[in-house]
Amino acid sequence: MKTSSKIFLCACAAFALLVFGETKLAAVTLTVSPSVTSNTYPGVITLNIIGLTNMEQVVVQRWFDGNANGAIDAGEVMMETFKINDGGAMVISGITNLNVPFDSNSTTGAITTTVNFAASMAIENMTGHFVYAVESPTGRFAPVTATFAVTNAALNQSISVVIYSNGVPMPYAFVVAQDRNAQNPVGSVMADASGHYFLTLPAGDYALIGSAPNCYLNQNTAPSFTLTNGIPSTNDLFLTGGGTTTISGTVYDAANSNGIGGLLVQFQSGHLFEVAFTDTNGNYSAAVSPAFWKIRSSKERLARRAYVMPEGTFQVDTSGGSVTNANIALPKGNALFYGRITDNSNNPFANVEVDSSGDIFAAKGYSDQNGYYTVAVLGDLTNHWNCNVNDAKNTTIAATMRPTPAVVPQPSRPLPLRGSAHYRRVR
Repeated sequence: MKTSSKIFLCACAAFALLVFGETKLAAVTLTVSPSVTSNTYPGVITLNIIGLTNMEQVVVQRWFDGNANGAIDAGEVMMETFKINDGGAMVISGITNLNVPFDSNSTTGAITTTVNFAASMAIENMTGHFVYAVESPTGRFAPVTATFAVTNAALNQSISVVIYSNGVPMPYAFVVAQDRNAQNPVGSVMADASGHYFLTLPAGDYALIGSAPNCYLNQNTAPSFTLTNGIPSTNDLFLTGGGTTTISGTVYDAANSNGIGGLLVQFQSGHLFEVAFTDTNGNYSAAVSPAFWKIRSSKERLARRAYVMPEGTFQVDTSGGSVTNANIALPKGNALFYGRITDNSNNPFANVEVDSSGDIFAAKGYSDQNGYYTVAVLGDLTNHWNCNVNDAKNTTIAATMRPTPAVVPQPSRPLPLRGSAHYRRVR
């Protein structure tokens, strides 16, 4: 009788939970803050994801939203993706790699993470519309999305007009303004459905770089110009599309052969330049002209995945036809440079780019809002590394700052290497 009573009570409890929905998990939601910001915003972008199970992993993606409809449409490009766990972080010998998004929220079932918005990361700061998406790698919940937009800063001078491909306005093409003196990207913008672009910039000397899927730019014919205070400039930009050959391959993790999605791949042949993005499986393809082409990933965008990039040039020859299996293996860092970047009054520098190079590979990292930085490198007993702050023009640390001389340690094993960079003001 007692056993029957227990079974009955358990059945009643299960029925009540089913009817009243108490066993259901909260719906997964995503919020992005700020959801709209200017391209000179000095902070970070915060993602909040709630409704997860304990320690659940999710996949975060960011997509270009050319038509600004707030949805991920066929043909739109994924510009970034990474995985993150509830409560997870990339830790190397007890030190968190600050570049790789990690969960700073101690609440079970919720993730709060930030991504930097450094000035030197022209793709991240591109003026235009985007969609963030969160997916479950196991399919536990339906994908959720949130919109994000980058607007032009309120500056008195600008560059505008139309970007063309084979003489026809190119919808949703990219335009990047490059500082001619520092050779640093200063701003970028996505063209609208009519190929028209508009980008505000500080006064200075610039050259334009343009790109669109399967279109390349002849940099010898790209416009260069000088912006003076309050004077706009109008410059059309012309691309060549429909290349007769293609280069295709996969960018993958050297340790496990998993494809790396959302990476910017650059192609260069003399003065010809083109870019492509890897898809969710790490595959890429670009229509090019018959020639020798150099291929490389963008170092600025690898820090968020902790990968290092080979210093050597990967080159293919399309003069005899299309090239397939142009695959690129990227090792993941297993040692860290880390420390803090401040001025001589201990005031931190945020969103500062930190460069590190070894005998075979190179890497980048960025400082957070309190000046703390990390750079993931290879501690494999064969590479000797250095680490320096980028103080070029148009960076957060500009020409008015000079670093105090310091000796940078060289890693010899996969352990964090602590350091700091103190800057003095030049009067």
